[in-house]
Formats: sequence, structure tokens, C-alpha cells
Amino acid sequence: MKFKLTTEYLYWWPVTITLPDENQPGKWVKQNFTMQFAAIDEGRAKEIHAEISALPSEEERNARKHDLLVEACRDWRDVIDGNKQPLPFSRELLVQALGVVWYPNRDLRGLGEIARRRGGPKGKLTEAARAWAFNLLGRDDPTKPIEIDEDVVADFAALGVTVERPLEDEAKEETDVFLVWDKNWPALTAFLAVETQWRVLSIGMAGVVRRLGLDYAAVDVVMRRLKIKNAVFEDLQAMERAALKAFGEIAASEDGA
Repeated sequence: MKFKLTTEYLYWWPVTITLPDENQPGKWVKQNFTMQFAAIDEGRAKEIHAEISALPSEEERNARKHDLLVEACRDWRDVIDGNKQPLPFSRELLVQALGVVWYPNRDLRGLGEIARRRGGPKGKLTEAARAWAFNLLGRDDPTKPIEIDEDVVADFAALGVTVERPLEDEAKEETDVFLVWDKNWPALTAFLAVETQWRVLSIGMAGVVRRLGLDYAAVDVVMRRLKIKNAVFEDLQAMERAALKAFGEIAASEDGA
């Protein structure tokens, strides 16, 4: 195939969406369609990221977290409406679909993986910080669904209840992978760079450690040495608050044990 030089590169890519099955309560169903993407110029991608990063609040940044993805999407095939009629593509409909709140974390993974290759966003900082905190202390997040393993299936079976285990690849996808929006990657790497810079308090003879917050003086040194932009600091604080909340939940559960 010969190389084609053009002002805009368009390509079609298969997308799989996982969403609740309207006919089977508690079940998920996979639906497929094909999306046409446009390759986004690197300069334009950086411009979009800069615009989002410059917004003053996390709420405003979250409201525009799909901007790059929406700009890259140009058309779709095999998408139908409630009457099973072909539904013409529009960015308004795409934004509406991306904003549906009951989607699980793995939804729109196909779109997300394409967006990642083009520098698009993936994932929330506060969720990443919470996952980091529970992992650091070797605890399971009680707000996340339990893993359905053989022991859980056996326990339910003893009660006369049948529980189905998820497919191995789906279970691994849910437990081993945490996705982060690309636009939040600088904040995540900054957070991991200062993960040893927490102020801690040792309690009692047992040496129980409680984390009080990041040492901002040390954080400033790390950020300057790694040439991390000052705009990242607000996101860093949001992650700090989320991690502290998780640490507090873990401490409360231990004190009540």
C-alpha cells in the first residue's frame, strides 16, 4: 500500500461498549459499532490539554474531559435508536453518551484506547489516589465489588444461592487495570513522585503510623527538580485529600476491629 499524504487522516475502528442488559437484570451485554476517527495534530492536542488544565476547578476540568475524544470522532456505523432505526452521527449525541453516569469503569474502553493513542483523557485523579492508598496499606476498598472467586461461589451455594463467576479475562480487566485520563497523567506522575513525602505520626508502642498530609516544602522541591508545572499542584492537592479520606476509612475500620 502506498503512503497517502493528506491534510486530514481518517480511519475506521471497531468499538465495543459494555452496558446493562435491559432484558436481564444484573447482567451486562456487549454491543459493537464502528467509529470513524481523525488523527489529531499534536499541536492541537496540546492546545486542548492546556485549555483544560488552565480551568480553575476540577469540576470545570471534568466537564471538558472528553474534548479531545469528541474532536477526534467524525462518524459512526451500526448505531441505532430506540426504534432500531439507523442513527446519524452528531457530536451532541456522542457527548450525551459519554456523560451517562451508570456506565461501569470499563465502558467506552474501545473509544478510550483510541483516544489514548491520540493523547486523549482517561480516568479520574481522586479515584486513582484512593486506589493508591488502599494498595499502599494492603487493604481492599470496601466500596468496590468483591471478587467472585471459588470460595465465594461455594459459600453462596451452601445457602442455596447460585452465583456465576465472571469470565477470566473480564475479572482480570476489572481487578488488575486502573485507567487514568491522559490529561491527568502529569498530576498522577507528580503524585507518585512525592509518595515518600508524607508527614506521618507514630502512635503508641505498637508504632501505628497515621499519615497527616504531604510535606509541601518537600513537594515543592520535587516539583521544581522534575520541572512539573505549578498548575498541577491543585490536582495534587485533590489527590492528597482523596488519599487522606481513604487512609481515614482504613484507620476507622482498624480501630473498630
